[in-house]
Amino acid sequence: MKLRHILFLSIITFSFSSCDYGCPDDDTAPEPDISMPSPIYPLDFSEEIGRSPVFVWKGRLADDYDGSYFFTLEFRVSGASEHWHFPAGRDTIFYYPDTLDSETYYAWRVNTEGSGGRSSPSSYYHFTTGTGFNNPPGLPVLIYPPQQGIDIPLDITMLWSFFDPDGDDLTYAVWYRRDEDADSIHVSDLTEPEYYVMLDADTKYEWKGYAYDEDGAMAKSTLNRFYTINTIPPHAPHPADGAEDVPTDLILSWSCTDPDGDDLTYNVEMGRAGGSMASIGTGLTQDELPVVGLSDGVTYEWKVTAEDDDDHRTEGPVWTFTTVGAAGDVFADLTLTRKQTSSITEVIVIDNIWARFDEGYAPQWALRPLQPDAVSCSDIDLAWQDSKHRYYYENAHTLTFLVPGNEYTFSIASGDGVPSLTESIVFPQCAPLITNPLAYDPVSMDGFTVTWSGYNDFTDCDRQVSIAILDIMGDSTGVYVTTDNDGSYTFTAGELSVIDPLIMDMQIVLIVENVMNINSPGYDPRSWIRARTLTVQTVYRD
Repeated sequence: MKLRHILFLSIITFSFSSCDYGCPDDDTAPEPDISMPSPIYPLDFSEEIGRSPVFVWKGRLADDYDGSYFFTLEFRVSGASEHWHFPAGRDTIFYYPDTLDSETYYAWRVNTEGSGGRSSPSSYYHFTTGTGFNNPPGLPVLIYPPQQGIDIPLDITMLWSFFDPDGDDLTYAVWYRRDEDADSIHVSDLTEPEYYVMLDADTKYEWKGYAYDEDGAMAKSTLNRFYTINTIPPHAPHPADGAEDVPTDLILSWSCTDPDGDDLTYNVEMGRAGGSMASIGTGLTQDELPVVGLSDGVTYEWKVTAEDDDDHRTEGPVWTFTTVGAAGDVFADLTLTRKQTSSITEVIVIDNIWARFDEGYAPQWALRPLQPDAVSCSDIDLAWQDSKHRYYYENAHTLTFLVPGNEYTFSIASGDGVPSLTESIVFPQCAPLITNPLAYDPVSMDGFTVTWSGYNDFTDCDRQVSIAILDIMGDSTGVYVTTDNDGSYTFTAGELSVIDPLIMDMQIVLIVENVMNINSPGYDPRSWIRARTLTVQTVYRD
């Protein structure tokens, strides 16, 4: 180790030669009421690590614990070793303050220390430095399909992510194969960590994701395995997806097959677009179902779930059709939102405004902008987003543009059968911050408590709050509750039982909002204006 390392370390007011902190064989210290940290990056036994690396671990310090993390780096050469011990604070990321020797073998670990004692140290992670200063990509995360995922659809987008300590632009590759004996497929030069692929039914797959930085350094994920659905999903719907002028009395039909030749039964759900779907047929043995008495000029959505003799369930996509006849009233969705998201090191604030209005009640698929520049909000110019069928404005900066407590006015100019509208709503001052669990904490499905602060700082914080726990991918059943804004709510195991057991990454969303229905003539009575604040915290399933 170079002399400048020794000079730097001597400034820190700890004695290392006596091994007072984090010694491998010292197990006499009392255990605080905290979990032992787990190393994440650099990966164990990784090579060519940059000489000024970033170290990342997973851990959680209780709010009432007065200690912090301590980072231990061990330099090993010729059978001997030396330890250096650094205070790392309460964050779970440590930027090494000096330069390591090149082409040298190191080991590192983390523990926590305070007046109440210290935790057991984590296991050692080992790495070897390279000759340059470039850190390769790290922190590989395979997002979808999940490890040991079952009943994965046949047309999917593989998703993965990598962290680059140097902030380099990354390119990506993906590797996958049917099973251990099949030929593998490797797709490279991807600009995003995602890849769309069609798979075979009732098959085990394994896959890995790769990332390459600007200097050509590579990192790869661990190997994940998953299993595709046993049955070909329901397909070939009648009416065809998106069909218009469909009779109000009709026969729904579809096709479905099972690779094993099993008999299939079907469950059918249906409802108005934008609303919830309800079951209209269960245990069906035929691939068709008569439906009568639908409303004129309404867009419906429906889906079919197939089940074989072994209780394997395969859910088909959501299809839509619109019945013949005149469209209903104009639907409007006018929303102001402030979103606060906590990361490891900062709170990110995003303000946005959107406005949608449709000829028929179809909040998920707006038909078209009824006239250019028709929607405005106070003095903010809203641009039309054709891909999302809405007027939209977003500002992802620390200097936000929505002012708590201010009154904002939406306007819609009349014309082309659209009624005029001028309504205002007050943006909530109340915007509590989640204090527990912290970002990326593990939470138990046996029950846990969400706490927040700032709920008594403003005059309008006496309103109730809504709390949602959602799959981070946004495609699984969530938990929703409404409760008093008193700073805490405890979820029970029963409330959490609806969360898919395969979902590991979740978001806790704390919502405070003003909502009012639009009662102007010509608008669907379910239309609304709302102004709300969202606090979003990403957590892991324990």
